[in-house]
Amino acid sequence: MLTPPGALNRAGQRSFVADATEIVARIARDPTQAARTWGLPCEAAEGGWSMAGTAFLREEFAALAKERHERNV
Repeated sequence: MLTPPGALNRAGQRSFVADATEIVARIARDPTQAARTWGLPCEAAEGGWSMAGTAFLREEFAALAKERHERNV
C-alpha cells in the first residue's frame, strides 16, 4: 500500500488499511482471511509518486486527485 507523502492522516491510514484488508478477505471469500492479512503502508518519497509517465510532488498529486474527485462527484 503506497500513498503520496502526507496524503493520509492517522485516521485516513487506519481507514485505508481497514478497507484494503476487507477487500482481500472478500476476494478470498474467507472472512477469517482478515486476521491473517498483513500490510505494509508506505509513503512514496517526495517526487516519487508517478502516474502515466509523470512524477508528481505532493501538492501536484493532491491537486490532481482533487480535480478527479470533483469530476466524479
